[in-house]
Amino acid sequence: MVLYEYVGKMLRKEGKIVVENVKKLMRKAMGIVLSVVLTLGCILGSGTIAWAEGETADAAAKIKVACVGDSLTEGYTSTGANSGKKGPNAYPARLQSLLGSGYEVKNFGETGAFLMEGTSNPYKSGTEYEQSKAYNADIVIIMLGTNDSKNWNEENYKTQMTAFYNEYKTENNKVIFATSPKCYQTTGNDITQEKVEKVYQAQKALIKENAAWDFIDMYEKTEGKENLYNTDKVHFTDAGYLYIAECMYEKITGKKAPIEEKVKIPHTQQSGETNYFTFAEGKWEAGDAQHTWSKKVDPAHPEATYYEVKFTGHKIDIYSGKNRMMGKVKYLIDGEEKAEGDLYNATNINSTFITTISDLEEKEHTLKAVATGERNASGTGSDILIDAAEVYVYTYREPEEAKLHGTITDNNLQYTQDKLTEVKAANKTEDTLNAWKNDTVTSEISLASIDSSYTDVTATASDFTGNGNTIPKANVDLKFIKSVQAYTGMPGYGDPDREVPKGSRQEANEVLYQDAGTAMNIGTNKLQNIWVSVKVPAGTAAGSYTGTVTVTAKELAEPLTFTYTLKVADAELPDATKFKDGFDMELWQNPYRIAEYYDVTPFSEEHFEILKSHMGLYKNAGGHAITTTIVEEAWAGQTYGEGTVKFPSMVKWTKKADGKWSFDYTDFDKWVTFNKDVMKIGDKIVCYSIAPWTNSVVYYDEATKTTVKKRLTPGSEEWTTIWTAFLNDLADHLYEKGWFNDAYIGIDERGFNKAAFDLIDSIKRGIPTPLKLKSAGAMDGFVEKKDLAMRVDDLNVGSIAVKAHPQQFEEIRQAREDAGLRTTIYTCTGHKPGNFSLSAPGESYWTMMYSYSVGGEGYLRWAYDSWVENPLEDTTHNAFEAGDCFLVFPDDSEAKVTKSSTRFEKMAEGVRDVNKLIKMKSDVPSMAAKVDALMDSVKPTYASSAYYLTDAGKQELASDMNTIKTKIAELTEEYVALKKAGVTEVDSVSINGEKEVELQQGGTTQLEVTVLPENVLNNTVTWSTDNPAVAVVKDGAVTAKGSGRAVITVTSNQNEEKKDSVTIVVKEAEVEEGAQVSYYSFDDVKGQKLEDEWGKRDGTLDASCTTEAGKSGKALNVTQDGKGAVITQTAGDLNDKDWTISYWVKTTSEFNKEISVLEDSTKAFSFSLKMAADRVSGFRVGNNGGDVLSYQYDFEKDKWYHITWVQDKDQGLAMYVNGTRVGDINAWTKNNPIKTPADVIGGTGFTGLIDEVKVYNRVLNESEILSAMKVKGLNIADTNPTVNIGETYQITTNLITDAEDKTITYVSNKPEIASVNEDGLVTANKKGKAVKRCTYTLYMTEARNLNRIYCNEHIKGKAVMPLDIAQTGIKSTFERAIKEGIDYVEILFHGGEPFMAFPQIKEICEWLWAQTWPTKYICYATTNGTLIHGAIKDWSSHEQRKRERYKNGQHRSILPLSSVGYAMQRLYT
Repeated sequence: MVLYEYVGKMLRKEGKIVVENVKKLMRKAMGIVLSVVLTLGCILGSGTIAWAEGETADAAAKIKVACVGDSLTEGYTSTGANSGKKGPNAYPARLQSLLGSGYEVKNFGETGAFLMEGTSNPYKSGTEYEQSKAYNADIVIIMLGTNDSKNWNEENYKTQMTAFYNEYKTENNKVIFATSPKCYQTTGNDITQEKVEKVYQAQKALIKENAAWDFIDMYEKTEGKENLYNTDKVHFTDAGYLYIAECMYEKITGKKAPIEEKVKIPHTQQSGETNYFTFAEGKWEAGDAQHTWSKKVDPAHPEATYYEVKFTGHKIDIYSGKNRMMGKVKYLIDGEEKAEGDLYNATNINSTFITTISDLEEKEHTLKAVATGERNASGTGSDILIDAAEVYVYTYREPEEAKLHGTITDNNLQYTQDKLTEVKAANKTEDTLNAWKNDTVTSEISLASIDSSYTDVTATASDFTGNGNTIPKANVDLKFIKSVQAYTGMPGYGDPDREVPKGSRQEANEVLYQDAGTAMNIGTNKLQNIWVSVKVPAGTAAGSYTGTVTVTAKELAEPLTFTYTLKVADAELPDATKFKDGFDMELWQNPYRIAEYYDVTPFSEEHFEILKSHMGLYKNAGGHAITTTIVEEAWAGQTYGEGTVKFPSMVKWTKKADGKWSFDYTDFDKWVTFNKDVMKIGDKIVCYSIAPWTNSVVYYDEATKTTVKKRLTPGSEEWTTIWTAFLNDLADHLYEKGWFNDAYIGIDERGFNKAAFDLIDSIKRGIPTPLKLKSAGAMDGFVEKKDLAMRVDDLNVGSIAVKAHPQQFEEIRQAREDAGLRTTIYTCTGHKPGNFSLSAPGESYWTMMYSYSVGGEGYLRWAYDSWVENPLEDTTHNAFEAGDCFLVFPDDSEAKVTKSSTRFEKMAEGVRDVNKLIKMKSDVPSMAAKVDALMDSVKPTYASSAYYLTDAGKQELASDMNTIKTKIAELTEEYVALKKAGVTEVDSVSINGEKEVELQQGGTTQLEVTVLPENVLNNTVTWSTDNPAVAVVKDGAVTAKGSGRAVITVTSNQNEEKKDSVTIVVKEAEVEEGAQVSYYSFDDVKGQKLEDEWGKRDGTLDASCTTEAGKSGKALNVTQDGKGAVITQTAGDLNDKDWTISYWVKTTSEFNKEISVLEDSTKAFSFSLKMAADRVSGFRVGNNGGDVLSYQYDFEKDKWYHITWVQDKDQGLAMYVNGTRVGDINAWTKNNPIKTPADVIGGTGFTGLIDEVKVYNRVLNESEILSAMKVKGLNIADTNPTVNIGETYQITTNLITDAEDKTITYVSNKPEIASVNEDGLVTANKKGKAVKRCTYTLYMTEARNLNRIYCNEHIKGKAVMPLDIAQTGIKSTFERAIKEGIDYVEILFHGGEPFMAFPQIKEICEWLWAQTWPTKYICYATTNGTLIHGAIKDWSSHEQRKRERYKNGQHRSILPLSSVGYAMQRLYT
């Protein structure tokens, strides 16, 4: 129906009301103006008022409406001015807004007024009566009678109402008699439903007796509208008073009331025709997460700070941020001051309500918020700020055709009331669901009541039928979804007893509240969502089924019908109790909060009866682990509780008078027994916690008769004593109960210290083989505490940490998997996507997909049921995001059956779908690659704001999750087909392409394999290498590690006899001489002069510098902060060009300042292990604090690192540590001028060793970088290979030496275990371990004492090995031995004939033997034996006997000089 506003200008003349220029306005957009003159007439049959034609009159008059009545007219309980009395939300004010400027509506309501005289407050005795009479209204609405029900006398009421009506009635006006609205209060001695019903019956009789009366039956119109009433069930809410106004509007105009809509105008909306912000100076300063826009006020000119909002409407709500620095603001509408706001608050509040400005004409307005320059007396800070957050505009629109609209919606999203327009535009009444047998599938239906309300709304399901088979409708669960309020921010950790934050709420539509078969009402222009869940029983016949959901309502002529096609695959999902063998969920339970909420005794029979449905939800979703507490407040009171203790301990601690301990396990045993015996879960019992948040224990002290809370330091003597006593007692109790093997000691991130693990590991029970107590822990610091992460039996890692360190997480996850340890993923506060009330339900489904995609074997969340005070109304917590503490809801009915939520249902759905993927991979391994590819498509992040995903992020995530659901359905079809048609025998496995592939070190290639036949169920293969030092392989991707040859083999997992192989030949990368600019080895420093061994950039060492044993030979030792070597000629010719600089470094500096290894001559550009005290490692690009490019790597002091910097003018700057790139390439250096940091070696803040500095004039690739890492001497690629019996392994070496003789000798100390030929090919002969050793060769002299063709007789050099060079090399060798786990070191004296330098050998050995070394060692000489007589023989024999006692020692020579020399003598003679 089109709305017409009669905007008349009236005067009274000769009993006529004349209307001039009556405008029929089809709202502003229609713009149609008609000139009509009407004369008053009355059409009682239609219940509306029409105006008849009359004379032209004064254009200044308005139609005057007087609203006469009691508190229902005055507006008692409405919000706004004067405690609701005659306020902006009373029905007369709302009627004025609806009727518009052509009417003037006055409120003459009087709270507590009776119609009847002789009562306590008769209306006629008050001022409102006289004022209403004097008003001479054109229309009078009388609504009196509700209070009369308290002193009811029907005859008096009827007589006095007749007289009262006639007092207002004149020839020229209309009086509307309104019956009393229905009362829903059924108890008490005051106004009740029964009493008001009697009044209504008398009022109906009056109407019948007075046929000329105009009336409106408000009793009938409020039938079924209890949701519009205040809590007293007599008065109305603001929505109820608006409804009264709408009824009166329709009575007066004969047309449906316009629909009020509330439109949000965010401050970011800064352009448009209407509804937008304008800021002073064009734009305000950006604020923080709490205050998105803020502006400093100039006290001298506060009026210069303002914002304006253009809007069209009749009412506006103003919101703003508040904090301690905020000032006062005045609000003007169209230049007239209407309100003032004080934006002060002691703590930050994000976008909270400030004020409402109403009673505006429905047209375009300008709101101006102007700073006053004043502030609250409690305000602090040097500045006064004001904020702009957002406003809400109330406007009217034409009513649509009334109907109940329904559509199937995407249950990955929430459909809150602000989505009404979106739902109205959708029209999906059919959908297809894909299920396995023993599965549950879900959907959602959204109902929208368009411009009308609906009562007795129900939804019912039919059977699902197809091909003669039936899934009974009993398996279809329909639930009306209830909304709750949720705080939009996140207060953060803090005082457990602090207030719940006020303001800043949004609707969260998430509670599966009541069966849709139980009738409910839907208000006008409201959404009501229905959760649809279809359980497909195990053993259901595969095929297509069809079923319907039918929605009915009292006002609906025809029901709404939604049709579902259910496709059941010929595949059966394991029962949820089996998910623990695949992918499960663990949600921490708080049974104490359940008891507290329902006011029952913890672990009483009544409590356990409630817990059956509660834990049943958890079990049916795959939950099986149970949460127990072994200390009070394991989480430091960060969950809600009504008492002082928020989360009690299930074990009560007592320290007896004699100092011994006793422990009461009553609650613990009841809880565990209930779960094991009744719920049939609890095969994992997690005991929280040996590391509670505050590291405190609470106990009763018998000696002092007080309860003591004692904070302990982990690892301290007292901590160890107390926890040893408890854990031993707990272990005894668990063992006695038969629960020992199911128990895990919980360790929180804060408690990951070695002492806790050592103690847990020490507690063992069992016969014949004692087992240790197990541990379970949530830990994000797996990078820093990898050793501890490997000790947790059941490790949970947060999604934030996984995203931050994906490579390191995969390494630790794989290492744990190889060790038989379980790793799962957790999310909680701060995680985005999240699982909060204001999260999209699909985020919970995503959480399961993401957890599985990164290799998680399950999912953990910290709180299943730690309810806040009133979770069914408001899920806000005083610390965390709303809803973070629970996933399910209590029941406010007598049944006390726990209610699920949309996010919990989507979480359970995700668990089911992951287990489908696991089963497909298990049953048909050939599908593994496709399943893995699907999981690789799971995105780790989506667009987000401070605490939640943005609307765009939620939409994108929902779309992605629907795509994954579709892909799972497609994979299911393939899975079913392969199971039917697949074969089990493998015919052949072959690697495609050449059988020998050549790679450069660091290079890669992807090998492809063909497994036949194509329909084999298990086409998976295993790749292996016979020489990982040369080449490694993963999933066919080969990476060349070192020079040599390696055989890559691919083997069928179905039949190990089916295999194929390819040979990889890896060649050493070489950098051409033309790319070599400068090289500093520090091996031959003379005085303070530093020679450039490649070029002409020589340098000078600071007087404080020395050279010491380094990574290769000698290294520069910088002993004083920043005083290293200065290169005379700068590297300016490389500035803004391509270059590569590499070096070895070991610093002794503390990491609390800038530590620069290399700098340019100005010291503005530097390679830094740390760029400042508060910064990480990287490249400094100037002298200002922010002139940094960060490359974060956790360097440690006293540890060698090889660092390479690569500057590519087309790409940017990259950093490599030990051959691996750190982070991303930084493009800043390709667009900005930089200087090359190669002028100072040992720069600002540096002390320690620097070695092997190399500068190149081009970009080195990764292979060349690896090659540059090698140092002088013998480089062995892999010092700890594992070789299977009967297989071979090629030792890969790289000898870098200036000596002409580059012979490498291979010797096995246990050839019966592993033998080696002269080319370094190892053969594994039997199980065991050949001792790892490394050899350091000292070329003592080139001199020979024999003329033999094999003795290089032409070499006659006289130089001998100096002691200091030998010392440097030997020290470096022992350092390497420790790092690589080498069992002992060989010191080999070589020549020429080494004994031609016998004095030097003696000097070196005596120095060597005088030291204490970290590992065993042995000395050899390769000699012709001719000189071993006389003094040499006596010395060697004496020293051998002298040191025989050290033969089995840890830090001495095995022999002073080995008899290998004599063997060589026999060989040569």
